[in-house]
Amino acid sequence: MTQYIVTLPLDGQDRIPLTVFDKDSNKLQTAVFASVEEAAQVVADELTEQDDHYRKGLLQPSEMNDVTDYKIEVMQ
Repeated sequence: MTQYIVTLPLDGQDRIPLTVFDKDSNKLQTAVFASVEEAAQVVADELTEQDDHYRKGLLQPSEMNDVTDYKIEVMQ
């Protein structure tokens, strides 16, 4: 069964996986998705939330990710 992760740029060529807060373990963990569509929906939700935070003055443009920053990858 193929699983997918979403990554974001860190510095230069390095990328880090998108993480989510696990309420059961109280820790951040890599978000793993069963389909590309599910991963794409999470990216869309992330961008919508980010835009909302920008409108509320909680983020500056330099702190925001662009849609091209996100990459859906097959989990190794």
